[in-house]
Amino acid sequence: RSSSVRAAACRTIFTAVGHAPEMLAGERRFCTALLRQWPGRVFAKNGAEGVYAVALAPDPTRSRWPGALGIAIKIDDGAERGYQPVIVDLLQRVHALPASLPKALAAFHVQTLHNTQRLAVGEVRSTAPWPKEFA
Repeated sequence: RSSSVRAAACRTIFTAVGHAPEMLAGERRFCTALLRQWPGRVFAKNGAEGVYAVALAPDPTRSRWPGALGIAIKIDDGAERGYQPVIVDLLQRVHALPASLPKALAAFHVQTLHNTQRLAVGEVRSTAPWPKEFA
């Protein structure tokens, strides 16, 4: 019984954030961009100190991840700019996201760093050594 109650609660949460993703995190936020990518099928949220979690509902039409997919990331220095490129890169590697990213997510994939004069001085991107089965 408890697993059916939990499943119903999860469906309620997925549906609610799918209808109003900006209520979870606000406009122009990473969570909101992910929620809009898969309305009603995803829950994505940051936590304290560089923690990020994503849950994707099962999708039998996908050959790569027909079952549910869960991701949890912890960035040592606690900065959100560290987990955003990693999550986007991983979602591309498992073919949950297309190689040509939607504009709303592309901004989180590679982030330009600016100095105090607003000059580009570098970028943040994922360099994770993903296993071959993710290719």
